[in-house]
Amino acid sequence: MVYSQKPWLKFYDPRISKDVSVNYDSLYDLLNQAAIIHGDKPALTFYERSWSYKETRAISEFLAASLYRIGFQKGDRLGIMLPNCPHYIFSLFAVFRLGGIAVQVNPMYVEREIEYALNDSEADYMVVFEAFYQTVKEVQTRTSLKKIIVVGFGGRRINLADGDIYFDDFLTHDNVIPEIPINIEQDVAILQYTGGTTGISKGVMLTHHNLLANIIQVCDFTYNAVDEKPENFKIISVLPMFHVYGLSCNALSAIRIGCNQLILPRFDVNELLELINREKPFQLTAVPTMIFALNSHPLLENSSIKDIYYLSSGGAPLPENF
Repeated sequence: MVYSQKPWLKFYDPRISKDVSVNYDSLYDLLNQAAIIHGDKPALTFYERSWSYKETRAISEFLAASLYRIGFQKGDRLGIMLPNCPHYIFSLFAVFRLGGIAVQVNPMYVEREIEYALNDSEADYMVVFEAFYQTVKEVQTRTSLKKIIVVGFGGRRINLADGDIYFDDFLTHDNVIPEIPINIEQDVAILQYTGGTTGISKGVMLTHHNLLANIIQVCDFTYNAVDEKPENFKIISVLPMFHVYGLSCNALSAIRIGCNQLILPRFDVNELLELINREKPFQLTAVPTMIFALNSHPLLENSSIKDIYYLSSGGAPLPENF
């Protein structure tokens, strides 16, 4: 399509490019370059703990090496069934490093839906939050799943079946991994399952190039025209990472831009407002239901939400007169 057939381009700020150029070798290279550039700056913050860009890359490498040690090969599938947490990011980039495919498994799925997603994707490996572990075990014998890695957020551990292991115990603290060639335009990075509202849920095949182009587009449009972007700014990751909006337009874009990603495992309006007041974030990416809940909160008027520079809404229509 020629530019004359793209009327929206006339509304672009002059600093926003009309084209997207992908200059990464893979999605893993996105994290690697961010670690080189941003180093010890905080990348992920989850309640009282932060991980720097170098630490995020290192843990992703350790996880990739651990998966490789047990036989994970290029093209293999790893299901991820987690709420928003740093382990989601570690798991994604470990899969990308190995040329595998991350399978997005909605934590709200019931047994039937989990079984379908695992069988449809042919996933042999899975990272799951401990609260969902027993549900996954109920369907495991009806799938090809052979290795389950469990994530906990501290406290008393649950009992795991033989062969299953907690995330921290699984990590090998080395990064003995061969270089794996990746064709960014052909190699699938993520299977993103649709909502299934008009039929059976379908796994959408997203290549490295698909996601990288979207991430670069979002970052360029969001940040190229910002005059006073803070040096070490913060964004909130409360949108579910298992949805592609929260993943590519927020979580992965945050890695590229080099900011500190404040991660919340779920949406709670009181917790979100407290985080905004305490951390004074630069950006919040949300859906209309979140914005409605914030707008009707009795403490909104005296909050720091007015200091958020960039508020993005998507996923559903936002009323024009809101």
